[in-house]
Parts: sequence; structure tokens; C-alpha cells
Amino acid sequence: MHIQKQGIGFLNNDFFSGEAVAEDIGNCRAYYYLSNDSYILIDSNVDVLLNFKSKEETREIYENLKTYLLKSR
Repeated sequence: MHIQKQGIGFLNNDFFSGEAVAEDIGNCRAYYYLSNDSYILIDSNVDVLLNFKSKEETREIYENLKTYLLKSR
């Protein structure tokens, strides 16, 4: 995914954190490991794009969030 920094943020060779414009998503806050193309998108007043170091860890967090949200309904 292509992420472009917008305003305040941090970017190095492996990690991006801050306000961004993300491909196919638009304006968002991103906490994104560039080496992992999987991600979680939290659609709210301010969209949040995040992932973790590995696809497996990202998937595990996604499943935990989904389970929690379904239980809290």
C-alpha cells in the first residue's frame, strides 16, 4: 500500500506513524509497518489504519477485536 505523509508524523525505512493519505482509503491516521501489507482499518470519525510487524500478528489482533466487538453488542 502506498502511504503519503500529511502533516505531523514519523516515517523511517520500516514504520510510519501519523496523519496520512493512504491508497484506496484517503485521509487517515496510520500506524503501519511498511514491510507488512496486511492491515486493519477502523472506520470512525477519523479513520485509523494499523498493522503489526507480521501478517499473523495483525490477523490475531483483528480476530480479537472482532470477537470483542461482537460480544459487546
